[in-house]
Amino acid sequence: MSQRITPAMKFYLTYSWTEARKHKCNTCLSVCAVFMVVLIAALCYTLVDNSAIVFFRKAEHYFGEYDIKITPQNAPFFNYSLIETILSEHAIHYHCPRLVYNETQNYLFAPQCYDALTVDDTGPGVYDHDGCTANAFNVSQFAECAHYASEFPFLAIHFDKESDMGFGRSFDMANKPSSDEVIISSLMAQQLNLSVGDITYLALPLDDLDVPMLQSYIRDHLFADVDDDLVYNDTNFINVLRMAQTQCTKNVFPVEVSMIASDGSLGGKFPSRGHNWDVLMDLDGFMQRFLQHLPPLLLTEMHAIDSVALSSAAATAPYEYINSVYINLNDRIDAYLSTNYQTIQKRVVGFASQVTYYLGWLEIEIALDLLNTMGMSASTMLSLGVVLDVIIFVLIVLSVLLLYSLLVISIASKTFTMGIFRMLGMSRNRLVVLLESQSFTYAVPAWAAGLVIAQIGSVYVLRMLGSPSSIELNPLLTPTSIAIATVIGLAMSMVASVLPISSALSNKQTLQSLLDIHHSKTKAVEFNIARSSSQSFAWSAFFICLVLVLFGWVVYYFFPQSLLNGNLELFAVMLMMLMLSILVGNILLGLNLQHLLERLVLRLLLSWWEVQPVP
Repeated sequence: MSQRITPAMKFYLTYSWTEARKHKCNTCLSVCAVFMVVLIAALCYTLVDNSAIVFFRKAEHYFGEYDIKITPQNAPFFNYSLIETILSEHAIHYHCPRLVYNETQNYLFAPQCYDALTVDDTGPGVYDHDGCTANAFNVSQFAECAHYASEFPFLAIHFDKESDMGFGRSFDMANKPSSDEVIISSLMAQQLNLSVGDITYLALPLDDLDVPMLQSYIRDHLFADVDDDLVYNDTNFINVLRMAQTQCTKNVFPVEVSMIASDGSLGGKFPSRGHNWDVLMDLDGFMQRFLQHLPPLLLTEMHAIDSVALSSAAATAPYEYINSVYINLNDRIDAYLSTNYQTIQKRVVGFASQVTYYLGWLEIEIALDLLNTMGMSASTMLSLGVVLDVIIFVLIVLSVLLLYSLLVISIASKTFTMGIFRMLGMSRNRLVVLLESQSFTYAVPAWAAGLVIAQIGSVYVLRMLGSPSSIELNPLLTPTSIAIATVIGLAMSMVASVLPISSALSNKQTLQSLLDIHHSKTKAVEFNIARSSSQSFAWSAFFICLVLVLFGWVVYYFFPQSLLNGNLELFAVMLMMLMLSILVGNILLGLNLQHLLERLVLRLLLSWWEVQPVP
């Protein structure tokens, strides 16, 4: 069998190649048509499959590069060390803590305040003679320190963990501040005339968030072996808390400006639109600095604590007093790369449900800001896919018409050759294969060249698409785009060759007519009237009815399904199919009514020109 197939295939390919070389212009036009459609289809569907990255990045601009934000529901803070242990047990590795301070009571001084407020090397001079800051904290009494900023957001964040989870992908870790350094916003630097390297003072409240923090710290580190009833009745313990709430209301400690940054220069750690930070500090070093520079009077009451004990204990203290945790999916980029919002929602909400179940439904509040923002862009993603589908459909129709015209000309010029083949004993099936192989002669090279050029273009386009987001997209063509481009490229030639081949091999084309080169092949229009009883089964009518029934069933079933399930993608596809059906119906109606309309126009416009017969 293989010995018979191999010479036949060799003959088909040789003949097709000879015909392609003989008709170079037609071959070039056919190759270009298939090449352009395959190239555009592969690139467009690859871009559609990766277009979600644009809306993903837009959503990150509004909130930051995180998926889930959790905050305590019934307490001012929670224990991040415990949260880390629970999440690690369930293979959730990308999370980080943040400590956010009440922005109404924070103070940052101008550079000239450092010399004016520093009494000696041990601490600032903003404390009164009792060694404490009073409720009426007002540094404007210092002539050299009349400039300071208040009511600004201060955050202590974990730079290393955020870098590991991709929270701030483009942030340069070389700019990470040390334990005694801060990053300030450009607005704050302009307001206080601060520059990199300046040393100033940062004042944070002790009568709001830090009261439960100090309470827990003292309870855990100073009274670890004492019963709770004894701790909360201890005089020193009560005095320290009362003092922090009424007398020692501020903690002031020196910091050095290591970086002046805008929202965009922090690499996605904060929204690019809006401003919700002014001073940043590394969480690891923050608690140590905070506890080492407590007011002297407060330290006196906390007589069991000295600077050495504070330094050793503060290494683990920050993680026990956190008021916000940010979590990312393990494969978050792949989770958002879908044009179907329902798929994205299913992945993210499912992950968030697991996190909530592990940490406790009644213990945390969860926010899915990124997902909610992408939901607003779902219709845009859908519209983009529909527009590209329409563009590719129009290109396919135009290319099929071009290929059809070229094949009609090519086959009409080879009627004598086909007659010779049939006279030599070639069957109709082999003749069909021969003509189809001719169409595949230009379809296959054009398909291969289109995929190769599309792959080269995909590397460049996807690199440009992902570079603004610091995301490395897969530069390969997606399997969906390759499959669609392959089907379109190879099916176009087959569809375009159906009518020319059927016309060339019809029963009206006798062997004598094919070999007759002296007479025109144009036949007169003939009408055959036959009894219906003698006719065979009407396959054309059957298929028309079948198509209409299928069309009605699809509309009746899929339209309600898309509306009930909220599947916008399916709904848009149905609308496009209805639009194309209306277009095809109008074309068929116009073709059938063309003669009637022509006669009507002639009668209306030229009836006066008719010559009346002589009576």
